[in-house]
Amino acid sequence: IEIRNLNFFYGKFHALRNVNMSIKEKKVTAFIGPSGCGKSTLLRLLSGIYEPTRGSADVRGRVAPVFDLGVGMDPEVSGYDNIIIRGLFLGQSIKQMKKKMDEIAEFSELGDYLSMPLRTYSTGMRVRLALGVVTSIDPEILILDEMFAGGDANFVQKNEAGQTVNRWLTTGMLAASATSNETAVLTHKVVRSLGMLAFDNQARV
Repeated sequence: IEIRNLNFFYGKFHALRNVNMSIKEKKVTAFIGPSGCGKSTLLRLLSGIYEPTRGSADVRGRVAPVFDLGVGMDPEVSGYDNIIIRGLFLGQSIKQMKKKMDEIAEFSELGDYLSMPLRTYSTGMRVRLALGVVTSIDPEILILDEMFAGGDANFVQKNEAGQTVNRWLTTGMLAASATSNETAVLTHKVVRSLGMLAFDNQARV
């Protein structure tokens, strides 16, 4: 990912101003800052949801974003059905997602809940399901927006989830926004605060 003189306006509001940075492959990067500082806007630009007002964001690789947990999910149908729906939202076919069903079920650790309507899930359970689907399609770049705020950070640190996050250190890259108390789940990382390099490699916060 190469970002050069990136600017973005919401109407007259200058949301991002002259952002310059480079994120190499095999890196996990967290953007840290208070609400309204532009973390989500930047990640949406990297995902191709927004276009820069000025400057450029050159993203090379297959991107899988995880943003609003309500997007690509239906609260009235089961977890199994939502695996299909979210997979279609990410460009997969029904046949492809059916083949991945057991893998996603094992990853999410949701058990019998997968047969229940999504509206019965906690936020943390929805995070597990969404992360299971998005990682199953093997993206080269995984983009997460404050998805650990649901209280399931322990899930990401253990078993299949932790191994999956660590896999991006050797096969791709992961970019995430986080509040300061969430960054403990990113162990080998580059941490950027409002576009300024704060910590590198194996730094811990």
